[in-house]
Amino acid sequence: MKKLPQASKQSVPELRQLLFADKRAITMAVVASAGVNILFLTGPLFMMQVYDRVLASSSLPTLIVLFGLVCGLFLFMGGLDYLRGRITARIGCWLQEGIGRRTFLAMLQSAGIHQLAQQRQSALMNLQIIRRFLGSPLPFAFADAPWSIVFFAVLFLMHTWFGILAVIGAVILLFLAILNQKSSRDDQQDVQKMKAEEGSFQQSILADQDAIKGLGMQQHMLSRWRQRSDNLLDSEMNLSDRSGAFSITIKTLRLWLQSAMLALGAYLVLQGAASPGSMITASIIMGRALSPLEQLVNQWQTVIETSQAYKSLNVLLQNIPEPVKKVMLPAPEGNLTVSNVSVRYKRDAKPNLQSINLELHSGEVMGVLGATGSGKSTLCKVVAGVSPMVAGEIRYDGATRDQWLDDELGQYVGYLPQNVALFEGSIAENIARMQPEYSDEQVIAAAQLACVHEMILSFPEGYNTPIGPRGEHLSGGQGQLIALARAFYGSPRFVILDEPNSHLDHEGEKIITQAIQAIKESGATVIVTAHRTSILPVCDKLLVIDQGNQVAFGPRDSVLQQTVQNHQAMPTSQEA
Repeated sequence: MKKLPQASKQSVPELRQLLFADKRAITMAVVASAGVNILFLTGPLFMMQVYDRVLASSSLPTLIVLFGLVCGLFLFMGGLDYLRGRITARIGCWLQEGIGRRTFLAMLQSAGIHQLAQQRQSALMNLQIIRRFLGSPLPFAFADAPWSIVFFAVLFLMHTWFGILAVIGAVILLFLAILNQKSSRDDQQDVQKMKAEEGSFQQSILADQDAIKGLGMQQHMLSRWRQRSDNLLDSEMNLSDRSGAFSITIKTLRLWLQSAMLALGAYLVLQGAASPGSMITASIIMGRALSPLEQLVNQWQTVIETSQAYKSLNVLLQNIPEPVKKVMLPAPEGNLTVSNVSVRYKRDAKPNLQSINLELHSGEVMGVLGATGSGKSTLCKVVAGVSPMVAGEIRYDGATRDQWLDDELGQYVGYLPQNVALFEGSIAENIARMQPEYSDEQVIAAAQLACVHEMILSFPEGYNTPIGPRGEHLSGGQGQLIALARAFYGSPRFVILDEPNSHLDHEGEKIITQAIQAIKESGATVIVTAHRTSILPVCDKLLVIDQGNQVAFGPRDSVLQQTVQNHQAMPTSQEA
């Protein structure tokens, strides 16, 4: 069983390795960017030649030759610009294809790790943010920025004062850009956090809309949403106003600098120190040299958002390393050993489970008893591999969970959580655990084992009846019974049932009891929690938990006798 993961110690983060994995594509993008920036000089140099040579000599053939050369160079520059755009867009696609599976599995494997809750919730969204960034023109600004030095050098070659003015302008713009970054960094982080919180709030509203309507809570929840929304809008407006002020300032300053360059050029022409063509050329080149910086400032929120997405995704991947290749173990028989298992969801908090020890053999049924909040559901989660441990180990037929591939062991585990989760698809697909290809015989066998075959046939489309997200169109009891059939799919060897009768009536409880007896006879090991005593007759062993501590474990009759002697009341309410 996995414990809390430790951050990977690899020198180069996995995400960065993948970004720069295709050296050939990166090299082509760099070469294309170099070509685009060098060929940008075509326009300014052509303009200078027209002013200084063509107009001065009134030579039409010279104009025709120069213009033909310019047309060819511009076509070549456009092709290179198009090429680098295609390359960066495909790097983003390659990133998603290469890391998408890792991200999805890491998101699932980090379930129950409180320290990674935020990274887990936004993992797939962060991957999309990075991909969209790579497919946008914004990376070109980073690629073009170093070439500003080349343009400054060209300005110095044209005249020293051209270069000095351009460098002074660049220093001022760079100072404003750094000031913008420092002043907006904290606000940007706050906005991102508030967006995530509002997204979670909206999801909870949609998930619990029936309770909100039935309890007359619509206006109360509307007020809460408005408060969250207004706070987010205020923060976004403040951030937008601040960033907008810097953006307009930099844009205005750049335009002024171009006019100042024209004025300086005109002065130098009057002094006979520069040609008329160089005056116009210097202004255009300086505008190009400062353009990447202006673009970065205008899109700085996107840069910050992408940076935060990269850091968050990198933290998740570093703490949930790629599973190593494992030897495929033989199918388990159903022997389960839990040794000194402790679980703590929050750091420095009281353990949710502490020092749990038990042993079950194939074909045994263990009932878990305890008051609300005692840790029964936590035990089910940790045995099913949903929650990590901070201490102890769990062995399935002698092998710890770390020795199994998750999906390999998962096919031998049947888990019915307290909060039933069904997915959009047909009843058959849900019972078959959403497998793209499944056996109809196994689906029907699982339904019959769970005693719900007749119930499913009563639906208009039978096993093909569609189920909406979160089990819509089904009652709570129907959804629980279908989830029970899903737990039985594929003849599992370990079956964990957390409050399987919580939504059922007396007849439903009989179905659960019959189903547990049937899966027991198939040789599976069963762990079942319940707040009703109807499941006790099918139990071979009982485990009593109180506030996360193991009180008693052993044969059913022995534990019941001990419980009576100690005057411990049986639980009468469902665990929260």
